[in-house]
Amino acid sequence: ADRGRTWDSCRDAGRAWGRWSGGAVYLNWLGAEWQERIQAGFGPVKYERLRSIKKVWDPQNVFRFNQNIPPAQ
Repeated sequence: ADRGRTWDSCRDAGRAWGRWSGGAVYLNWLGAEWQERIQAGFGPVKYERLRSIKKVWDPQNVFRFNQNIPPAQ
């Protein structure tokens, strides 16, 4: 099977269904390709706070797997 086409179809379906969504995000089901959804899941204030914390505690982004939050610059 063509994995690229399958993922593209899934993303397209998710975007199409988005108009019926309440905007909630279940973070455990997202991967690295959904960075904008990770940001939406935390909200802009919490997301930026988490980036600031990560800048102090993980500036090299060692813990970058799953739903990564990159350190602030």
